[in-house]
Amino acid sequence: MTDIPQDAPRSEDGQWWWDGAQWQPVAGGVQQGGRTGSGGDAGAAEFGFDNNGLIVQVDQSDNPDNHVVLNENAGTEAVFTVCNMGSAQGTATVTIYVDDQQVQTWTSGAIEAGQCQGANVAGCGRHNAGSHTFRAIVTPGHAGSDDVSNTVDIESA
Repeated sequence: MTDIPQDAPRSEDGQWWWDGAQWQPVAGGVQQGGRTGSGGDAGAAEFGFDNNGLIVQVDQSDNPDNHVVLNENAGTEAVFTVCNMGSAQGTATVTIYVDDQQVQTWTSGAIEAGQCQGANVAGCGRHNAGSHTFRAIVTPGHAGSDDVSNTVDIESA
């Protein structure tokens, strides 16, 4: 078993630690074989976002003027990584909102417990110049890490 670095980020429930690439089980937390606790029940998948949170960038599939920074004449794209912090394989669904309006939904493939999957979700729309808040919520979520947001400034044309 790997020693856990003193400053390693831990999940809110204390059962997982982040090694810089993926979530690892803490000794005495999640047991091997996808089982938890003393009852021997098969566990459940729980997803959270990694430490990078939610990145918003120009959607290159909707960028006719080749903008490098967010611009009202280009689309937006959400970039994130979800990690399965639960004890069983599962599928994550991420809903993306801009200024509290749902704009996109993404569903992962099967993700094993302790593993992560990244996504670039295009088609999050064009938005007027100014400040906008992008938010992503993953379900089934892991409390404390299943909801991230990023407020960005979009330039005028």
